[in-house]
Amino acid sequence: NAMNFLPGQYTFPFTFKLLDTLPGSFHHTYTKGGFEGYGIIEYEVFAGFKSLTSSQAFFDSAKIIIDQRAELTNGPIEGQSDTDTNLFCKNDRKINLKCQFDKDRFIIGDNININIEVDAAEAKVDVSKIEVSLFQKIRLSTNNSSYRYVCSKTISEFTLPGVKAGTKRIGLDSIPVTMAINPEKIKQPTTVGELVQNTYRLVVVAELNTVLCCQSPPMVCADIKIFNKALPMPEPFNVPN
Repeated sequence: NAMNFLPGQYTFPFTFKLLDTLPGSFHHTYTKGGFEGYGIIEYEVFAGFKSLTSSQAFFDSAKIIIDQRAELTNGPIEGQSDTDTNLFCKNDRKINLKCQFDKDRFIIGDNININIEVDAAEAKVDVSKIEVSLFQKIRLSTNNSSYRYVCSKTISEFTLPGVKAGTKRIGLDSIPVTMAINPEKIKQPTTVGELVQNTYRLVVVAELNTVLCCQSPPMVCADIKIFNKALPMPEPFNVPN
């Protein structure tokens, strides 16, 4: 009957739909306190056939890589920081740092475009330099949350010249910055699961030419997501005549 196969090679194509909420494949190992640990998300597909009249079965498996489903950008995002330059705990003048990021969702290989404004017109201290960094943060935990591992590392960073006290770089005189999302440095795209999280953050810091009292220099942060592939573009809808 149709369930009997003659010797030879056969191909049975099949498809299955993945859940939109699946976290992406991930692999990270580490050593802490002399012990090795790991956080791994792996996916494996099993396929085969078995006899309806006996216990014979033929199955095989293959590991597959799944990218977390890409998300559409929410558009440009802004952030700003006002810092009083409290010299020796005495209030001085504010320095304002404002940043606009072109979007919050990226594909590996994209460029991140940032527009930086620094207003030190009323300050008495210089902004000695501006540092732009992209950080990766990995969080691993167990089912019962009895153990948690967190690590953070710098993926990319560079330094820009500062701004003199009494001056400002705003509007048409603002500072444009482009940072490449280098595929050689970012091996793991964004993964947001219950036990494994791999996230990215952009940080812009205006370092001051002084020692601040009880506070940090002006800083703007932006949480972003980085994916392997973009969402497919929807097919154009043609209105019938």
